[in-house]
Amino acid sequence: MLALPTVIGWLLQQPGLGFTPVMGMAVVCAMAGLVVALIGPLRRISTPDRWSESEL
Repeated sequence: MLALPTVIGWLLQQPGLGFTPVMGMAVVCAMAGLVVALIGPLRRISTPDRWSESEL
């Protein structure tokens, strides 16, 4: 992740590439974040009827 700004700067300077690949990368990253959010559990807190069994 450290080199990502370097890659973005390089992409923006390429005559045949430019803005489109940078926006493509942004869309891919946004889609990956959405997939991770949808796959993961929506709630990790126990339901109130199980609070006595949960550790703090």
